[in-house]
Amino acid sequence: MDLIVARNKFYDIFEDDALLQRMLIYFINNRIQDFVDPLTTTLYLMMSTPLQFVLCESGLLPFKTNLLTVFPYNFLKVEHLETLESIINEVSVEHQRETMETSGQYTLAVNLNKINSHKFTNQKKILENFVVVIFKNNKVYEDLNVCKTLCNIVLQRLMSKIQFSSELIEYIVSLINSHGNDLQISDA
Repeated sequence: MDLIVARNKFYDIFEDDALLQRMLIYFINNRIQDFVDPLTTTLYLMMSTPLQFVLCESGLLPFKTNLLTVFPYNFLKVEHLETLESIINEVSVEHQRETMETSGQYTLAVNLNKINSHKFTNQKKILENFVVVIFKNNKVYEDLNVCKTLCNIVLQRLMSKIQFSSELIEYIVSLINSHGNDLQISDA
């Protein structure tokens, strides 16, 4: 398999809204350390940390940071697992590196990037799916205004850390203000 094709297949996994929603929920609920603001910090790490193809015994390490936990295989769809397997089987061994971590865990890293080229998750997709997760799981917050306020606070905090286009901010604010009516993104 051509490295560019393999890279695109891997990155396409992160275009799946249902997967992003599961990742958001999982990473927020299973943080490695206590963040002062777990919502903002998790979103920030997912948007500002490059993607990587690293597998370990217990799951996928999709982001180049040690501040997000391993994403378990059972949260991936069968087609995602098949994609990962096909990439491993078809990418030449010279692009794969096996290691044994100090914790005793085996890892397999597949280098799909050119030198000094990094791919990040789509900011719009991360923010859209965050809004969906907050509004969809509003059993915790009976009042939709609480969901709106929470989304707006997190967005403001992210804006102090990451530069977003004005069009993206306008779109996300309109999504938040729609009270979830426009949330037609697929279910997790």
